[in-house]
Amino acid sequence: MKSFNFYDHDSDIGVSIEADTIEELFVSSAEALFSLITGKNITGKSISFKINLTGDSVEELLK
Repeated sequence: MKSFNFYDHDSDIGVSIEADTIEELFVSSAEALFSLITGKNITGKSISFKINLTGDSVEELLK
């Protein structure tokens, strides 16, 4: 299961993200960011491409 919800936050906007796997967590994070920027949910056709990230930890990759 993966999901995200926005909530009000004093400094900006908050997002709560839930996922069963680290892979789903990254996907949900990207979908939340897309929704925040565009005001739309991702539906219909999708385009996929590979992105390679490096970091010292998983936490660093989520920043």
